[in-house]
Amino acid sequence: MTRVTAIMLGAVLAVACTGMAGWAAETNAGRPDPVYDGRPLTQWVRLIEDRDKDMEDAFDAIQGLGPLAWPAIPDLVRIVGAPFTPIQAGVDETDVVVSKLDDIEVRAKAVDALASMGDAASSSADVLINWALTIRVVPGNLETVERQSLFIDLVASDILERMRVAGVIAEFGSGAASAVADLLASTNADRRKFGVAILSERALPVAADMLKSAKCENRELGFAMFADMWPVIAPAHLVQLKSILGCQGN
Repeated sequence: MTRVTAIMLGAVLAVACTGMAGWAAETNAGRPDPVYDGRPLTQWVRLIEDRDKDMEDAFDAIQGLGPLAWPAIPDLVRIVGAPFTPIQAGVDETDVVVSKLDDIEVRAKAVDALASMGDAASSSADVLINWALTIRVVPGNLETVERQSLFIDLVASDILERMRVAGVIAEFGSGAASAVADLLASTNADRRKFGVAILSERALPVAADMLKSAKCENRELGFAMFADMWPVIAPAHLVQLKSILGCQGN
């Protein structure tokens, strides 16, 4: 863990994560295979693994069990973390696009199932973040109106998956603090922005503390976090913040 990440982790734990839901993790030690609607959890999980026609019911069952479905976490993580080949808009045939969209939908249901477990599933945060930032669609031949329309819909779908994961991580509580801190301390702008999106308004005190730090690299990171909030920060304020950074080269 880098020094900046360690500082950020402390800030996230002390300030930001206090506003997260942090559902209590419930294990079911006396009953390792909980039952939902007359079927044990292992049977529901098997339906998902086999892509059975009742797979949607299986996801509903896991969400219904909530934290009690914690034994299914490794299976759900494998679904979300499996390699994914991006959709090439305007290049892939219709059946290929449909197949990949079905794959995205299954992962979305797995993400929602993990969300239903709250803090019990916080260990899946890194895998969920990697899926959120995965490239799911790339532009290909967009010369026709139909292909352009498809690309727009695919981009909207891609944004939805990022928003889905951001909302889920925010519900994981302090168990996801380390993963969020890594995002905020990242030199990769996309990863840092996603960390800000996860924390939402809870990112403000973290960014403010960093911006008031005595260390230049911390102030620069704090300013970058404020800049990541540009739709809701007055441009004049952003300019003034940059002017008071006092870091050489800015």
